[in-house]
Amino acid sequence: KFQDLLPAMLQTLVAALQGQDENTAQEALGLFIELAETDPRFVRNHLTQMVETMLSIAEHADLEDGTRTLATEFLVTLTEARDRAPGMMRKVPNFVQRLYNCLVTFLLDIEDDEDWHTAENEEDGGLGQGDLYEVGQECLDR
Repeated sequence: KFQDLLPAMLQTLVAALQGQDENTAQEALGLFIELAETDPRFVRNHLTQMVETMLSIAEHADLEDGTRTLATEFLVTLTEARDRAPGMMRKVPNFVQRLYNCLVTFLLDIEDDEDWHTAENEEDGGLGQGDLYEVGQECLDR
């Protein structure tokens, strides 16, 4: 069973982050996202550990935005897989609350952009929005 390798894969991801090797961590997160898209039930036996790790990454403000975004994408991808893995995410304690809080925090990623104050049309309304703002908005829409 390859599912038994998931804890070791998570340990490798955490070790990369602790070693400040976010490029390797981002590659690993990308593979986890592919796994969640392809076969979300694959993570079922280690779901709580997977979700807990990904939420911790998404909530960690000192990590790069790209790393936090990928962890969030993994979580949202699993959540969207209701048809292939019904009820799976409901089993994770406090999942919805923590993910929602994380996404709302992403919406607070606003930079003080002087041009925003003088924006004359709606197209300029996005000035000053950080990358995490867009991720938070998109994930809440999904």
